Amino acid sequence: MPLTLNDLKPGSAGKIKGFADDLLANRMLSMGLLPGKTIEVIRYAPLGKGFYVKCNGIYIALRKQEATCILLN
Repeated sequence: MPLTLNDLKPGSAGKIKGFADDLLANRMLSMGLLPGKTIEVIRYAPLGKGFYVKCNGIYIALRKQEATCILLN
């Protein structure tokens, strides 16, 4: 089973390998989450329903479903 953003703990980072869902992939690409870029989990959102991440110096809030679709090296 591939490693996803959902598997990372706050403070850890990984390199984006690709996306598991084509529909969500278009949205992630438009937000600047590109394959080969490093993404860091800053913290979990309240109630554990999402993530705050940093990629390319930009802070982004992601839903758990979106984080599960981001595959990491």
